[in-house]
Amino acid sequence: ALFEKNDEKEAKEILSKFGGVADKTHIIKNLFLQKNIHINFQNLLKGKKYNQILNLADKHKFLEINREYQDVVESLDDIMIDMKIAIKKGNFKLAREKAEILKTVKDFREEAIQALQEIDIHQQFQTLIKAKDINKILAMAEEHDFLKKYSIVQKLEKRWNEVVFIAQELATHGEIDQIKEILSEFETVEVKYQKMANIFKIAYLSDLHNTVTDHSDHLDLVIGILKRGIEKYFSMFGEDQEINDLIDEIRQISGEKIDITKFKVGKIDDWTPDQIKDSIIQ
Repeated sequence: ALFEKNDEKEAKEILSKFGGVADKTHIIKNLFLQKNIHINFQNLLKGKKYNQILNLADKHKFLEINREYQDVVESLDDIMIDMKIAIKKGNFKLAREKAEILKTVKDFREEAIQALQEIDIHQQFQTLIKAKDINKILAMAEEHDFLKKYSIVQKLEKRWNEVVFIAQELATHGEIDQIKEILSEFETVEVKYQKMANIFKIAYLSDLHNTVTDHSDHLDLVIGILKRGIEKYFSMFGEDQEINDLIDEIRQISGEKIDITKFKVGKIDDWTPDQIKDSIIQ
């Protein structure tokens, strides 16, 4: 009568006959306390106050055997699954709705917040796709792996790999002009600058080596040109073993010791396409 009929008057009449029994008094008080808790629980269910429902059940364990409580737990699990599926399918409006619900529940809050952040990133990314901003598209994809599933990213990366393969082959022959042309479509893509820098570094070394080879019999005639080329190399890529080996080769062939102490030493990490020279020896 107390819980099912919600008839407190009838319950009091039934229990009044036990009012004078000392060891029953505490039980009776607990019954009425549980009734109030149950009423509160029902009100929270109607309002879908999920976090408060879980908190209440955590304090009053008898609620956990309630079928309605178990339905709430199952419902929250279903909402979580629906949210993840919606994100995967690109239905970000639905995913956000589900995440906002879960964000109010302490047991799901952290994952919901992460999902909302991911949704924001997806939507920002789609804006970049519409704007055809290749630089920022690839930069974001580099930062967030889950964006790499987009077809536009896969197409751009495929094209980049094709271009790099050709450019690396050209670099071994010092074909600066051709490398410059083939990489031009990515000249605004900052996340690719380091790879490009390494390609041009190889190309410029090849350019210098070709000059040494072509003039090995009269290297003294091109020493000035080689010094300027090496100085440019230092300014772009800094000092490394490859350039030092070349300097040593020049010394062995010509006897000329190139003084590098006054060269400006740059960093390959700071390289940008505006540093490209048609030929490092010009």
